[in-house]
Amino acid sequence: MTRVKLFSCLLFIVLKTNGQYLWQIYPDTIIKWNYYDGDEFNKAFINNDRWHIGFPWGKNIISQSTLVSDSNIYLNTSIARFILKQDSNLIKLEPWQIDTIKFKKDKINLVGKNKILFKYSGALLWSKKQFKYGYFEIKFKAPDGQGIWPAFWLYAGNANNEIDFFELKGEQERKIHVDIHCPEGCSNYKEFLNYRKGWGHWVNTDQTLKENYNVVSGEWSPDFVKWYLNGNLIAYSNHSFDMPMNLTVGTGIAKNNGAFKPGPNKKTPFPNFFDVDYVRVYKTDTLPNLRMVKDNLTLNSDTLFKNKGGDLKAKKTRKKLINKPKGIKTDPFLITLSVTQVSSFIFSIRALGITDNDTLIISILNNSNELIRKIFVKEAGETLFLSEDRGDYTLRIEVNGQIIKEKIRFE
Repeated sequence: MTRVKLFSCLLFIVLKTNGQYLWQIYPDTIIKWNYYDGDEFNKAFINNDRWHIGFPWGKNIISQSTLVSDSNIYLNTSIARFILKQDSNLIKLEPWQIDTIKFKKDKINLVGKNKILFKYSGALLWSKKQFKYGYFEIKFKAPDGQGIWPAFWLYAGNANNEIDFFELKGEQERKIHVDIHCPEGCSNYKEFLNYRKGWGHWVNTDQTLKENYNVVSGEWSPDFVKWYLNGNLIAYSNHSFDMPMNLTVGTGIAKNNGAFKPGPNKKTPFPNFFDVDYVRVYKTDTLPNLRMVKDNLTLNSDTLFKNKGGDLKAKKTRKKLINKPKGIKTDPFLITLSVTQVSSFIFSIRALGITDNDTLIISILNNSNELIRKIFVKEAGETLFLSEDRGDYTLRIEVNGQIIKEKIRFE
């Protein structure tokens, strides 16, 4: 189905060094997001002003028999590699960490009175900054192996106030799990007798998540939470949270008797790698309201459905998880476009959600309004602009008749 051209939107902004912007382009409106925070992981070390390595209260994850280690986050060529290893560490617990009732239930054995043998070492980052609403994005390559459990989520620090943008399992190569948690079930529990089932669910994909880098985004507003995979809407909840949260990314181990079981087996490879290209957070002054979002979902009965809580979720994505999708038929009619300054002379333009029915034309003009370069984008992916000269340029982006203009400066 062809998107309808309804109006033109002109935006003029001077991009500063490392300037980054993102637009959600609907058929009848453009929502602009400004870069707010994040990490490109292009240094040789973790930014300690931005991240805790491990949780603020400690580096041991008792439920996973995993000890977070600084050396298990390796940065190379703008990629953060989160490493899981099979190694043993006997760690003394603080008195407040010992919960004998829970330990017995989860079959966690103490060594002596206050020590636990951790069987794995892992990697996890916790943001020192808290966020309330925004657009949260990660580009990653999924790990391989049964029992491996990477995740990207927001957590408020108190029980069950949490937005899971994704949880993966190494053996579930074609699935991504999305969820929200709150003390009273986020108003979307389904009950049968005394059993309560939460909203969270697995989304099926057409290709394994470990073959290529993929982009998962979460849009959190006062009215809703939405999940995107490579620019394609995969889940939506009309519940939201009214509290700041910390952003967390890392990889861990599931246990046979715990959440997201099964745990590792003899074929699970160690050391195990979860690679992250970047984490980005955007803010906007023009958050869309709930009615506009629902109107733009234009529900397809064979791709989205309602549950008893009034939420929507994807049964199956038809979009292959590569940066060259073709013939996409899933709704909503949305293109996500971002501009990132990679270096002093290079800008990156990335488009997600492009279909055969879309027209995306990118042009660069010099200060005299002369055309320097023009590209017709027919597939989702990234385009780089390189200039050998310093100075001001105009970036003109035309998407299905809607126009965005950016003033960019190579310094």
